[in-house]
Amino acid sequence: MPDVKYRPDSALASTGVEGGVWLLWGLLLLGAGLVLVLVVRRRTA
Repeated sequence: MPDVKYRPDSALASTGVEGGVWLLWGLLLLGAGLVLVLVVRRRTA
């Protein structure tokens, strides 16, 4: 049998996007949701 020349470092697939990018988008969406909740509460109060 031939030797295996390519061995991936991890079992998970890599999407090419850094983890920090996902964190930034998550915080941005969380902040936008919080702003929407505060706006709705201010209008009804």
